[in-house]
Amino acid sequence: MPQDNWAIFMKTLGSEAAATNPQGAQPVIIFQQPQHCPSKMAAAWNIALIGTHPASAGCGVGGVMVDFASERAGTDDVWVYTTYETRMPFYLKRGFVHCQTKRAPDLYGGDADEFVMFRAAVRDS
Repeated sequence: MPQDNWAIFMKTLGSEAAATNPQGAQPVIIFQQPQHCPSKMAAAWNIALIGTHPASAGCGVGGVMVDFASERAGTDDVWVYTTYETRMPFYLKRGFVHCQTKRAPDLYGGDADEFVMFRAAVRDS
C-alpha cells in the first residue's frame, strides 16, 4: 500500500486496526468493529477484515493477526463471517466453531454462502 494511502487508512481506522508483519515485510491489516455488532452480540468482537500481502501467504501472519484480535477482545467473544468455505479450517484450528451457514448478498450483487464462525472468550471462573 503506498505510504499516503497507508496514512489515510491509519487516520480513518486508528492504530489498533493494523499491525505489521512480524518479519517486517508488507503491512498486514486487521479491522475490528465491536460497535457494529448486532445487539445479541453486544459483548463480542467481529473480525471484519483480515488480509496479508500475497508474499506473506502461508507464513503464519494471518494466525498472528487472529490471535492478536482474540487477545484484544479480552473476555469478549469473537465472531468471524467468511464466504470462503476453504478458510474454515484456518479458524477451526484457532478454536472457532462453525455455528451457522446462511445465504447473504455478496459484493457482486448476487448471493453467497456465508459461514459464521464463533470463538467463546476464556473467562475466569
